[in-house]
Amino acid sequence: SVWDTLEIIMNSPPEALKLIREHIPEVAVYFITFVLARVGISLPILLFFPGLMMRRSVHCYFATEAADAALVLVLGLTYSAIAPSMLPVCAVYFASASVIYRWLFLYVYTPEFESAGIFWYDLFNCSMMGLFLGDISLMALAGGYSGVHSYSFYATAVLPAFVIAFQAFCQRRFAGPSRCIALDDAVAADEQALICSRDGSAAEGSTGTGNEDPLSSLVSDYFVDPVLMPTRTGSRISDSVTPAVSVSSVLGGVMSGTVTPVRGTSG
Repeated sequence: SVWDTLEIIMNSPPEALKLIREHIPEVAVYFITFVLARVGISLPILLFFPGLMMRRSVHCYFATEAADAALVLVLGLTYSAIAPSMLPVCAVYFASASVIYRWLFLYVYTPEFESAGIFWYDLFNCSMMGLFLGDISLMALAGGYSGVHSYSFYATAVLPAFVIAFQAFCQRRFAGPSRCIALDDAVAADEQALICSRDGSAAEGSTGTGNEDPLSSLVSDYFVDPVLMPTRTGSRISDSVTPAVSVSSVLGGVMSGTVTPVRGTSG
């Protein structure tokens, strides 16, 4: 059982590679059959899902459907070298899923909310974890058949390090910046808002129809970042007039180090 295996690993950590070498290849046929069942049963059922729901709006359950695709990807990465016959099966799954989900998102699924792709961070991390475990399994097989002092074992031992380095690079190069708005985009948004505000005010003054642009109603002190609002002892916020700031000026101050971002004001 799982608990017995964990107990063996805790008592003798070197046995972990031996257990991986012995048990993971044994279940390769089961996982190949599992993916084939997804191709022949799970994906076609999605085509009948709108009729089974018996309602007008049908939403995509990302928690299950995205997880299913990620699971097949992890299995393909894990068994790509151990059981190469897994790769054609996974290719058939993703080819079928690509056609089916294109049709579902075009004609069936109704957008329920906009997540801005936030769940892709978890899916990517899980995929990297599957690739890492697959490399560990390959390393265990190389050590079992060639010995831990062979060139095959040393070559496969480098692969998990490459995966960790690639994961760290993606987190630093893509994940971090993607969670924040770029300074150039903030400056462009400020300039666009200023142009729309001027055009709306000019149109309202010339026609007098009252159909002003929504951005033209933003006054200069509409938003003041709490970071830039001075405080005084014994009061929440000073009664003095505080000039408003733009998004780009706040981001510029944070990036240059002149402004320290905080989550709120103390009170």
